[in-house]
Amino acid sequence: MAEVAVTNHAKYRFIERGISVHEAKKIAKSGQIINREVDGALVKNGICNNGKLLTVVSVKEANKIIIKTAYYEN
Repeated sequence: MAEVAVTNHAKYRFIERGISVHEAKKIAKSGQIINREVDGALVKNGICNNGKLLTVVSVKEANKIIIKTAYYEN
């Protein structure tokens, strides 16, 4: 399984938005792909333990997934 890293921007957003790093990593690995961005980033979402829909934006580099940001859907 690929290693998952989190950018400093994403860490800041996690704190600001009350997002669990564990939940974001889980969705980055196995969430449903809802979009592919022009820069190759994947937008995935999934339901967290708190019942909220979390969207995670990440890129894959070699054998690593890098989370760029995450946010709860309204």
